[in-house]
Amino acid sequence: MKKNRCIHGLSPCVIKMLRIMKLTVFLMLISFIGVFASETYSQTTKLSLKVEKVSLEDFLIKIENQSEFRFFYTGKIDVTKKVSGEFKNKIITEILDDIKEEAGFQYEVMGRQIVLSPYLSESFKKTGYLNVN
Repeated sequence: MKKNRCIHGLSPCVIKMLRIMKLTVFLMLISFIGVFASETYSQTTKLSLKVEKVSLEDFLIKIENQSEFRFFYTGKIDVTKKVSGEFKNKIITEILDDIKEEAGFQYEVMGRQIVLSPYLSESFKKTGYLNVN
């Protein structure tokens, strides 16, 4: 009858299981690093636009036609406001940062979707109360 040899008091089955667990943790770590290291579409896509006093709605349509971005907003955003600017090889966040105060909105980029919401004043952000004076 063959006897199982123990190294440091561990049976061969336990040693094999520990090796499998170490390998599994290593592979999971490598895959997580790969996921977090990749850049998103909004960070890599550069746009070039030149607009002169066009409505916000037309401006957003031009961006949608030139890229895979889609904009979502409520009726509280005034899409008739005029925006102007020349943007050469800029990422979407730089473009929106340049016009957001002029057009009166704030935004949040979620992948290829961009949600516009009305601009909130600094006092509202600090206190949570809207000053209607």
